[in-house]
Amino acid sequence: MGVKKRHEDLSLKIFDMGQALIEEGDSDGDYVISKTGNFMLLISGLIFDEDDVTLFSELCGMFSAKKLIESQEAFGSLGNISEDELFKTIKRMRDELGSVNIDDTDEPDDDE
Repeated sequence: MGVKKRHEDLSLKIFDMGQALIEEGDSDGDYVISKTGNFMLLISGLIFDEDDVTLFSELCGMFSAKKLIESQEAFGSLGNISEDELFKTIKRMRDELGSVNIDDTDEPDDDE
């Protein structure tokens, strides 16, 4: 089975699962299940473009890292990591992402 055909098959399966979750969530009044279905619909469309999959994957990784850091009580479980070491780690992670244009400066965007 070719890559494109496999991507089409997976896209349809993911889409069907997403649609079923949306319907289940809506009928049960469960927002979490319904919105999880929406995520699956998004993924079913992303699967056709390698760059989109890469970008979405990197965004998910960054979001996961953010949630992990936020969940730590004053960085307690990160041990005795200094602020400098934390910034070096974040810089290394950003350098590894390379292809993602991250602008987290406090400067206003020009397109506003």
